[in-house]
Amino acid sequence: MAVVGNISGYNKFDLVLGPTTITTALTSNYVDMSKYNKVIFIAQCGTMTSTEGMDLSLLQAKTSTGSGSVALSMYSTINATPGVAGQVTKVTECVLAGSSEAFGIPDATVVINGLTYTFKSSSQSVAPYGSTATFNANRYVKTTTGTAAAQSSEPFTAIGHFAAYVNHAQFGVPGVVAIVDANTSSITLRANDHIGEASITCLPSAGDTGIYINKAIGTMEVRSAQLATSSDFNFVALQSSANGAAVVHYSVAAVRSGARFSPDTTALYQYNLGTT
Repeated sequence: MAVVGNISGYNKFDLVLGPTTITTALTSNYVDMSKYNKVIFIAQCGTMTSTEGMDLSLLQAKTSTGSGSVALSMYSTINATPGVAGQVTKVTECVLAGSSEAFGIPDATVVINGLTYTFKSSSQSVAPYGSTATFNANRYVKTTTGTAAAQSSEPFTAIGHFAAYVNHAQFGVPGVVAIVDANTSSITLRANDHIGEASITCLPSAGDTGIYINKAIGTMEVRSAQLATSSDFNFVALQSSANGAAVVHYSVAAVRSGARFSPDTTALYQYNLGTT
């Protein structure tokens, strides 16, 4: 049976906060759940550094202005370093800074979505045998010899080979594409599938602070049955708290679905059944 109608005929979309910069805590606009069965809040962050992050929580209230608001026992976190313990964020884009201390140093590692890439110099007598054209299941990335100071003072052999590995058909990371920025000696990792269907978890070597999020999405969902509707708590909002330095380009959207009554959806349902 063919599906008719628009997505907007079944769901209610609202921008409830931002775009803005958060330094402490902000509460989004409240949305009315009296005619909907569930809502998902979608929080999107722009660039963050390793000292930044966002704590998310839900509030229920009796009015759209937040009268009598009470916290729901539901929490989430957007962490600045993608992949740290407790990470629940859908990271859609992050940057590896080639000038960071650990990037490219022999035996340093970067783990992307469970796949480990290890930097090896030609003097270590292991694959890739000093060639940036070599790829194998060990995922050894060619790098130059030397210390962190030496690495930061010369072009990074590791950057191009690392990106080529991530993009490799056999030994790369499915659903993730690596893009080199020669001007900043950095690599951007980007989820190559539709947003929400792919995410990035990236763990650097210990002590490497050269990884940060470019774009991240955190979500929180609640059903009307989880609200104290018998006590007139029909409104819900997302509270966002910066747990470090200011988070910029931050916004929150709310999508309500499962409408208890909608003229559009009722008409479409009748049309599908051939009753009109």
